[in-house]
Amino acid sequence: MKNSPLLYFIVLLTAFCTTANAQVDSVPPGYAVSDSIPLTDGYNHSTVFENAKPFPMPVIKQSNIRFYKRVYRDIDLTDPKNAIFATPGATLIEAMMKDIAGGKLTVYDATDDSFKKKMSAKEGAARFTDSVMVPKFDNEGNQIGGVMALNEFNPEKITKFRIKEDIFLDKQKGKLETRIIGIAPLMSITSNADLAATVGSTPAFWLYFPQVRYTLAKMDISDPERNLFDLSMDDIFLQRKFASKIIREGNNPSIQDSVGSITAEEKLKKISTDYYKTPKGVNESELVQPEDLLKTEKKKKAPKAKKPAKTTTTKKEVVKTEEKTKTDTN
Repeated sequence: MKNSPLLYFIVLLTAFCTTANAQVDSVPPGYAVSDSIPLTDGYNHSTVFENAKPFPMPVIKQSNIRFYKRVYRDIDLTDPKNAIFATPGATLIEAMMKDIAGGKLTVYDATDDSFKKKMSAKEGAARFTDSVMVPKFDNEGNQIGGVMALNEFNPEKITKFRIKEDIFLDKQKGKLETRIIGIAPLMSITSNADLAATVGSTPAFWLYFPQVRYTLAKMDISDPERNLFDLSMDDIFLQRKFASKIIREGNNPSIQDSVGSITAEEKLKKISTDYYKTPKGVNESELVQPEDLLKTEKKKKAPKAKKPAKTTTTKKEVVKTEEKTKTDTN
């Protein structure tokens, strides 16, 4: 009777082990036992971007716009400088297509980039899917026909994006501002259905960039190996950390590719510098330069040299010195 508690504990332990082994043995082949501990790939996981929203851009007054220019640029994802947009598993087009399917992004027709003609999410996704003939066979292995089936979307096919932006000079701030209005993934145009020779590219559809920013703000592209922390895709576009080529100025598609990229960039820089040129009739040599202002500030801050103190002698001191000289001579 004294050993009854010990025996009772041994019986319970044996029953528990038998039940656990029976549960493991009852798992069918090819299935894994679920673990209650969640798996994490490392310890650096930022949750800042889960509910992130883009910050509002400053309002521009129409009266402050001194110069205005519309520009179209192409972002080539094959350029190593733009590799951030084509990171496997976290590409820009995948994030866009996910939010398009979820109804968070509105798709606009590619023929009109003024965002007037809307498209459905299904129509937008269909622009990237191609069909293939799947043959049908009978029980004897003879082909009896075929069915057209859609291929899955492959993000690697998107190698370019086109952005539409407005460039203007804000005379109140005294700087050249650039605001992206729209962005469009580009589709390759082939010369023949049998040949895969690419002769150009065209927008699949247009997206309104202020709306796309809500998608970009949630894309975490932080990379500790490159000392990039808490950086979103929205920051990449706003800070213009990408390489692009100007392919068109203005809204006239007929002048596409007629202007060189380098020439257009030089024009934009020249506009900014010409705004601060010396007006006619004013001699530039007579104007006060910034270097002159610095010199005057340094002169004001320089300490003044102290003058030697004046020594004054009284009549009593003079009489005493005369008496001393007389006693010394005697």
